[in-house]
Amino acid sequence: MVVFTCNACGEAVKKAQVEKHVNICRNCQCLSCMDCGKDFWGDDYKEHVKCVSEDQKYGGKGFEAKTNKGDAKQQEWIQKIHELMKKPNISPKVRNILEQMRVFDNIPRKKVKFQNWIKNSLRISDSNLQDQVWDVFSEATRNVSLTGGTTL
Repeated sequence: MVVFTCNACGEAVKKAQVEKHVNICRNCQCLSCMDCGKDFWGDDYKEHVKCVSEDQKYGGKGFEAKTNKGDAKQQEWIQKIHELMKKPNISPKVRNILEQMRVFDNIPRKKVKFQNWIKNSLRISDSNLQDQVWDVFSEATRNVSLTGGTTL
């Protein structure tokens, strides 16, 4: 989980609460990641979805991180969502949901879990809209597998 420090008031803020904090803290213009120390101006923090792990931070001089297969699949899935947002033929409602999903890094890759997640995390209970968003994803993953890429 990515945690930021407000450079105006010094408060530690989880990524999900940054929007709320920015509205409360009037002088908040820059946030710093607690793990990597990088500064993020404006809404640049939204792109900071993955940071250094504890092992990398405290692992010593010659530390080599092991690649996690599940994490690689998840990052590929997140990348697919970012690519989908660029397509012109997506309805405004679905595009709005995709915009909201940008800040999350734990989006399920299976339909039933995805529908449960979108209902609980984004508070979207309209099953028709959930199906539309899922159909956009499944279409994108089908296109990847048809072109010889890896399936998700």
